[in-house]
Amino acid sequence: MPGEQQRFLVWGSGAIGGTVGAYLARAGHAVTFVDLVEEHIERICTPPGLRITVRRHCRRCPQRTPRAAARVCVLTFRVATIQGPVDEFSVVAPAVLPPDLEGQWDIVFLAVKAHHTRAAAEALAAHLSPDGYVVSFQNGLNELEIADVVGIGRTVGAFVNYGCDYQQPGEIMFGNHGAVVLGELDGSASSRVVALQAVLSAAFNPDAVVTDNMCVYYAEIVCLIGKKSEPFPSCLLLRLRCCCLHTNLSCYAALATCGASLATARCSRQRR
Repeated sequence: MPGEQQRFLVWGSGAIGGTVGAYLARAGHAVTFVDLVEEHIERICTPPGLRITVRRHCRRCPQRTPRAAARVCVLTFRVATIQGPVDEFSVVAPAVLPPDLEGQWDIVFLAVKAHHTRAAAEALAAHLSPDGYVVSFQNGLNELEIADVVGIGRTVGAFVNYGCDYQQPGEIMFGNHGAVVLGELDGSASSRVVALQAVLSAAFNPDAVVTDNMCVYYAEIVCLIGKKSEPFPSCLLLRLRCCCLHTNLSCYAALATCGASLATARCSRQRR
């Protein structure tokens, strides 16, 4: 429940995982971070800890991130204008490399890049309690890949598109709130998803919601840029989702198999 402390494991502590994990830790929950970058892990568990910064726009900036083309930067001085800050804070929390992790968790946020999903799911499986589940806080369509490893009954779907960027070890920029949607893969209204939504609403995003049709959001990932106006039938969306699991790209062949036609089909990847 929102007022009770819960234990969470965040596997992949970059932009997406680091942001939600930091908010949960700040709210008083027991969060353990896992990541492959040793320096990042050391920063999280050592004061001042993991730092969440705000999006800053400037005319002159001594250091630009790799996403300089988007004119997004984190300043150490000469701040010109701050627009739309979300939050700025630091948390200190347990953080380890995968081989050093011990114990089991009921709730695991998987937040690695899509092409690392299977390897990460296989590595975390031993740390998932018998009644626990994995929720995919990732870019792309990865739930069935996770379910293939830990079981479909231990997998929860999610659609997230809040703006964040890994700046350097121990620092993540949180640029803007976005959608946080949770749902069971079979569309059922489970108590575990409702409970998780309540926790995320209280600690992270008050607009987090539960859906009984994750397919709508998977279709949006694949087809939004194609400007497809009419809805896809659910059965076709499921086939489309399966076709695109391993690539994270909208695929002309997959769309054709589903009986859909798009003038253009591209998927822009959000870099963590």
